[in-house]
Amino acid sequence: LLIATKNTLASALDLIGNTEKNNYSYSVNLNKVKAPVKVGDIVGSVDIYSNDIKINTIDLTVNENIKKANVFKLYLRNLRGLLKGSF
Repeated sequence: LLIATKNTLASALDLIGNTEKNNYSYSVNLNKVKAPVKVGDIVGSVDIYSNDIKINTIDLTVNENIKKANVFKLYLRNLRGLLKGSF
């Protein structure tokens, strides 16, 4: 679960009101993350571009604590996947 606050998104997109025509794009960069993860941990970033020029970077943070799965949960997860045919 990732979250970028409304304030950071609003500040990054303030340039949309410009009268000149801009092409906006973005790039999501995710870090390799292992559980456990705490609320507020930075797990990546979003780069925002205007006409191929980077205008802002927004950190992606976790909005919910995520615990490390124990052996029993991993076994059930794999069993469920096997039964559904996702292996």
